Parts: sequence; C-alpha cells; structure tokens
Amino acid sequence: MQKWDIEMAYGINFSAQVVASSREEAIEIAKALVKNGTMVLPSDNAVNESGLMFQEVTFAKEN
Repeated sequence: MQKWDIEMAYGINFSAQVVASSREEAIEIAKALVKNGTMVLPSDNAVNESGLMFQEVTFAKEN
C-alpha cells in the first residue's frame, strides 16, 4: 500500500492523504472521507458537506 495525496473539487477544494493500492482506490477512499462527514479542519471547526456534489479530482500524487 502506498500513500496518496488527493485533491478534490466540491465547489470548494478538499485535500486528503490516504493509504491505497492504486490511484482509483485512493480517490474512492478520499471521496468517502468527505461523504461520511470527516472533520476536514483542525480544532473545533468543521465543514458541513451535505448537499455538495463531487465534480472532479484536481490532483493525485503517490508519495
């Protein structure tokens, strides 16, 4: 398994670092993080992603 940096566009950009075997799997894991309501900002700040529609992957790089 390799680490992947994934940037996605949901009207606003999200970045995530995930562990996956392939680019496609890394993208699906990153999309699930956002969809499942993972806190994407540190401390008490959170982003409500409900209603956001996935548009595209803007960047994917294996570390």
